[in-house]
Amino acid sequence: LREAADVLDGQVSLSGETVTLRWGKQVLTIQATTGAWQLGDRTGTLTGPVYQCDGELLCPMALLTDVLELAHTTNLARDTPYFYPATNWEIPSGYTVPVLMYHGVSDDTWGSAELFVRPSDLEAELKYLQENGFTPIWFTDLHRVDEIEKPVILTFDDGYLDNYTELFPLLKKYNTKATVFVITGNLGYNKNFMTWEQAKEMADSGLVAIESHTVTHPHLNAISREQQIDELQGSYEAILEHIGRPPSVICYPFGSFNADAQDIARGFYACGIMMNGGDYTTGTDTFVIPRWYVPRYTTLGTFAYMAQ
Repeated sequence: LREAADVLDGQVSLSGETVTLRWGKQVLTIQATTGAWQLGDRTGTLTGPVYQCDGELLCPMALLTDVLELAHTTNLARDTPYFYPATNWEIPSGYTVPVLMYHGVSDDTWGSAELFVRPSDLEAELKYLQENGFTPIWFTDLHRVDEIEKPVILTFDDGYLDNYTELFPLLKKYNTKATVFVITGNLGYNKNFMTWEQAKEMADSGLVAIESHTVTHPHLNAISREQQIDELQGSYEAILEHIGRPPSVICYPFGSFNADAQDIARGFYACGIMMNGGDYTTGTDTFVIPRWYVPRYTTLGTFAYMAQ
């Protein structure tokens, strides 16, 4: 139960026979011996009691899945269960959502300079979104897109170190959500990329969704089906292990994929993201979601056009 409380960002307490779990505005009470529970106007009885063992409060699995409505999965070895808030993928149709593609955030560049937006430019863009009524969301928020007047999705490819040192402080300053697609094989091994500890800190902030950009960033349409499985399943497993919940979105490296890659991706993810193509319209295939590319030399006027 304490682990469930951590997932929900809540607290659990025991007073006599009464177990209380609080998160947000929700309060769940359970009578430990009988298993009777109440959550708002919902009531029921668990299949067994709640009891203490080695300082832990243990409960029937159905409490987490049926009452708290947490989704769950296991790793490949099936020896570690992971619980996380379930996502509704019933997305209302006909809504326009601009998805913006960034990479690095730095005054200094390495490799291709155009991939690195200046922190001052990004701050001006975040400020523009805030002042003009936009709501940055994650892909997992698309189920409520009909409730959001001006949604926009900010994505950052690869998982560069500056996403932690430069981007993350700006997201906190403007209380802005963003999605970071990480190349899992580089985290913790390449000095230009984040560590897993940094990625986990970003994910735990409630501002950053850590999603998949494969293990080694290959052209998926140029490798075998077996290699595609290694890339798509391997990155899924790595994020599950290090972040504590599975990714739900795959960003195709270089925007390249084929029928095999899409078929495999559908077995692990709910969305597949391309490199370019303009606005995304909900109700269309979620495995060919287009984006607007925001390079280093983008003016605020051009940014405003892409976000509108």
